Amino acid sequence: MKKRIIILGSVVLAVVVAWSLAWLVLAGLVKQQIAAQAQADGITSPQITCQTLDVGGFPFRFDADCTQASIVSGDMVFDLPGLRASVRVYAPTHMLASALGPLQVSDTFTGTRNSVSWSTLEASVRLSDWRIARASVSGRDVVWSDTLFGQNQIAATPLVELHLFDIPEQHDAQRQTAALAGYMLANDLAYPALTLSDTNAEVQLELSGLPRRCAQLGRSQSAAQPAGCRWPAQDHRRARH
Repeated sequence: MKKRIIILGSVVLAVVVAWSLAWLVLAGLVKQQIAAQAQADGITSPQITCQTLDVGGFPFRFDADCTQASIVSGDMVFDLPGLRASVRVYAPTHMLASALGPLQVSDTFTGTRNSVSWSTLEASVRLSDWRIARASVSGRDVVWSDTLFGQNQIAATPLVELHLFDIPEQHDAQRQTAALAGYMLANDLAYPALTLSDTNAEVQLELSGLPRRCAQLGRSQSAAQPAGCRWPAQDHRRARH
C-alpha cells in the first residue's frame, strides 16, 4: 500500500512539473508573439507597444497584461493606460479582455484628438473553426470627448454594447464567403450635436458575402484587414427617445 502511494505521488509530481515547464514555455511564446507586434510597420499591420508586458495566470490561464499600451494603425494612434487579455487552458478559443481608460485617440494627418473614458470596459471573443462565432464588447459610463482644445464632451451613455455573431447558414463553401450579424445598443444616449438626450439607440447590421479570410482569426499574426476584403452590409438603425 505504501509503495502504491509513493508511485502515485511520484506520478502526480511528474505531471505537475511537466505542466509547469510547458506553461512557462507557452507563456514565453505568447509574450514573444505580442512583443513582435512592436516591430510591425503600423500600416499593413498595427504596431502595438507596451511600457511593460507580463504574462501570468499560472496554472490554468494565460493573462497578458500590457501597461501604457500604444497602437498605431496608419495615421491613427490609440493610447491606453492598461490592456489585459486572458485565455483559459481548457477553453483556448475563448478570449476575455478588459481595458483601463481613458483611451486617447489622435489622427496625425488631420491633427484631431479625442478621448473616450469609461468605468468598466470588457470584451469577449469566441472562435469556432478559427472564425468569429461571437464577439461582444460592453462599456459602462462611457464618455466621448474632443480634447484638441480643452475637454469638450461629444456624447455620453451609461451603457453601450456591441455584439457580432457568425451566421453559419450563410456560409458558402464554393465561393468561400461567410457572414456576420451585428447589434449595437446605447442606453440613455446624450449627443448634443444631434440634439439627442436620454435616447435609447439601436443599430442592427449584417455583413454578407464576406470573404472567409476576413472573418477568420488566429491564422496570421497580422490583425490588418486582408487585401481584397470588402464589407458589404445591410444595416438597420433605430433610435428611441
